[in-house]
Amino acid sequence: MQQEDKYSVIARDSWREDNQGAKYPRISSKTNANNYVQSDFWSFKQDVFYLDKVQISYQLPARFFAGSFVKGVSVFALGSGLLTVSSESEWLELNIGGKPQSRYFGLGVQAKF
Repeated sequence: MQQEDKYSVIARDSWREDNQGAKYPRISSKTNANNYVQSDFWSFKQDVFYLDKVQISYQLPARFFAGSFVKGVSVFALGSGLLTVSSESEWLELNIGGKPQSRYFGLGVQAKF
């Protein structure tokens, strides 16, 4: 691993004297008057569609269990945090200052006896 790989793309491609054609503004952790200059660089459209939670279930027909101790069986698949559709989805999924982005998938069976 190279030494610079430990830094994010934003940190590696931020403006500095030796990188004046950078994509991102200058980063400074020291007192710097430029830290307080008004900028719309980080502003972007938040037109977004989230597909957050989905569950699909199927109940098996009762005739499959006729004459047995099983009263019914259903199977299901579910997911959460499935999709973000936006021209700025790369930035929206970073969730800077909020909860981490997560996705969840699950399968299950429910049986009634």
